[in-house]
Amino acid sequence: MDNPLNILIISESDDQACHIADMLKNGGYDPQWKRIKTAADTVSCLEKERWDVIIADYRNSELGGMEALKIVQEFGEDIPFIFFADQIEGESLIQAFKAGAHDFILQEGMDRLVQAVEKEVIESEFRKQHRIAEQTL
Repeated sequence: MDNPLNILIISESDDQACHIADMLKNGGYDPQWKRIKTAADTVSCLEKERWDVIIADYRNSELGGMEALKIVQEFGEDIPFIFFADQIEGESLIQAFKAGAHDFILQEGMDRLVQAVEKEVIESEFRKQHRIAEQTL
């Protein structure tokens, strides 16, 4: 595996987190990941480590997905943030994207996860390079 990826997974389920990591590993990544489920854990992880992508359960009971997204945004870093859920109403999906989520994957479409992560990591790097170019001008 030549494609390391640091992943923060916000989920109540160890099995779900392992499944996500396995999918990314099978997709060609070398995932280094941590599963958390609370706001305090999220803040601690953001303070101590660098993450390439955050994948969050939209309906996590201890830390709702939208609250997790807000915490990440407060840190001011451009970390791709991808929600997953078993189902969602259209209005909630729209609100997630308006709030700044980069992607949203339904459980039945989790086979799309690797492509979504790849796209968001590339776009994040592009945004970073764009910010650097603007600062040098």
